[in-house]
Amino acid sequence: MREVKVPEWFVESCQKIKYLFPKAHAVAYVFMAFHFAWFKLNYPLAFYVSFFTVRGTEDFDYEVISQGYDEIFKRIKGLYLKGTDISTKEVKELPVLEVALECTARGYEFLPISIFKSDATKFVIEDECLRPPLVCIPNLGKNMAEAIAKAREELLFDSIEDLSKRARVGSTLIDKMRELNVLEDLPEENQLALF
Repeated sequence: MREVKVPEWFVESCQKIKYLFPKAHAVAYVFMAFHFAWFKLNYPLAFYVSFFTVRGTEDFDYEVISQGYDEIFKRIKGLYLKGTDISTKEVKELPVLEVALECTARGYEFLPISIFKSDATKFVIEDECLRPPLVCIPNLGKNMAEAIAKAREELLFDSIEDLSKRARVGSTLIDKMRELNVLEDLPEENQLALF
């Protein structure tokens, strides 16, 4: 570089910088941004379903997002007000909340999680709305969600007791499902009416 009279400040900076962002990499990001924008505009529900399935299941705060635009906005505002006191988990949650806010601002709704209709790990489009998967229930992991979906495929649950036995769901998780109304009208026990 010195032979072709490159300024000394540039030579010194090259010795300090380990990686220079190549133009091809920048172009790839721009193409990706165009793809995102095109899908958001032309297939918004497909975009949101893909985004939340790939990026959002771990950081999807169902309890906030299910309450709609105003609650999502309040949560985002609260996270921004924390400034540098924001936790790593909350930093990851923020983009998911922002996309959920955009989604609801465009008039799309999130349906409730359903023990009968929700997929184990993927968001689905249903009646021009988005239905979150079972894995979005707080403290319910992927393996448990898949166990519930598998047991449901074999035979629909006829009671909470049946769900607990066949999918091996603990009482703490059952209580959370009750709180979020995931269990819908599922009776507590298998009862046989004789008369």
